[in-house]
Amino acid sequence: MTKELYIYERHNHYIISKSIGGKTRTWGHFYSLDEAIFARELFISHEWNLDEIRKLGNVIKYDDQYLVAFIYNDQLRFLGRFDTFDDAEANSQNLINEYVKNPYGGKYGLYISKRYDYFDIRRRVDGNDVLYAILNSLEDATFARDLLMEHDWDLMNILKAGPIFYSQVHDDYAVVIVNNDRLVVVKHFKNREEAAINAQNAIENYKKSRYSTGEKYVVFNGNLFAVHHPGTDKKIDYYGSFAEKIDAVIVRDILEECDWDMSRIDENKIYESNGYFLKLHVFEGRVKIIGKYKSLDFARKEIANLATVSMDSLYDPENPYSKANRYIWKRGEEFYIRKTINGEVQFIGPYDSREDAIEARDRFESNDWMIAHDEESIFSSAADEDYFANTVSGLNMWQKIVYDTIDRLGKEKFSFEELINHSFIKRYKSGGDFEDKVNKHLSELVELGLVRQLDDGEYLKLF
Repeated sequence: MTKELYIYERHNHYIISKSIGGKTRTWGHFYSLDEAIFARELFISHEWNLDEIRKLGNVIKYDDQYLVAFIYNDQLRFLGRFDTFDDAEANSQNLINEYVKNPYGGKYGLYISKRYDYFDIRRRVDGNDVLYAILNSLEDATFARDLLMEHDWDLMNILKAGPIFYSQVHDDYAVVIVNNDRLVVVKHFKNREEAAINAQNAIENYKKSRYSTGEKYVVFNGNLFAVHHPGTDKKIDYYGSFAEKIDAVIVRDILEECDWDMSRIDENKIYESNGYFLKLHVFEGRVKIIGKYKSLDFARKEIANLATVSMDSLYDPENPYSKANRYIWKRGEEFYIRKTINGEVQFIGPYDSREDAIEARDRFESNDWMIAHDEESIFSSAADEDYFANTVSGLNMWQKIVYDTIDRLGKEKFSFEELINHSFIKRYKSGGDFEDKVNKHLSELVELGLVRQLDDGEYLKLF
């Protein structure tokens, strides 16, 4: 604390704090005491009226020098000090532009955060956390953030102006597209001419690489892994979509053994594939995985329990918990579609009836979940605490044990080995089916939208 009126020292900088009308507020942040004293005198002489301070402009005389002044979030800052007015004025706009990109001195800059090995750009809009881009490097994230700010966060404006933009960060030209409501930096080129010549090829190659999985007949559609195979009459037959790549690979391998004839799938058989034991069911021309387990004994035990249940009842549209009602969630008297899109659980709706929600879900699935924001109301599960509260309160005993263990890990990203070796869950270890039991209930948390399985086999905590 300083002895100067209204001035306080906080973490190597100085703030001006004063009560007006019974409310105490911060009026400015400064990196030197002399600048804080100067700012305090400005406030006093202008009767603590920010509008009057703004009228002074962005360059203010200070003794024999000139300060670049900027009011951000109703707080005064001095961004630079110069010997002449002309130098201060010439540099003022650049200093202000750079400041608004990182006003709080964060490691990556405003709106940019690092998540594991990539960077994303997020911004609050109408109370919701909106994801604008996921980039592989901080440089691309910085460039994309600047581009979004320059175009008032309007993706349509960027589409109209693109696809080639100058990148000050890289000092080159970047090809940029909008895909699934996300800004994508496709490729960089040394000059505009080279970018113009190669832009279309770069975009086509990006789309091919995005949807390629490296597995024959398995295609990633942006959200799910689908199994396709050339059929008769030059048509591509579709066999089903899966949240996990390994599930699509397993189904593909079994279909290859059956010569791509779904009628040859034995629904009474426990199949072994890729280190798993599983039971399959064909419903409405699609292959479904009913159960997937790590050990044969555990698979037999679980599948024996399923033997008392009609497989078709799992897809009965009259049963609100059936797979025919996948992604459908009732809230009060209205219905929503709850779906993980780009790693985030989203709610789409509302709909007046379950039938309307199912019809919309089928339409979105056929369009790879490409949803126009003016067509449906979409809001993130992060803004809906009721959903998580209701979901967690409805967990069974083992689901809750797995959930509590994940919470105790104290990290967002974790592996299955870290989970089963935590001291909390090991208290419940008994018998040889422990790992299968944990894997089963962890998969159920994935289905509920509380956990997401990543491409590298690890998991992401979403609560």
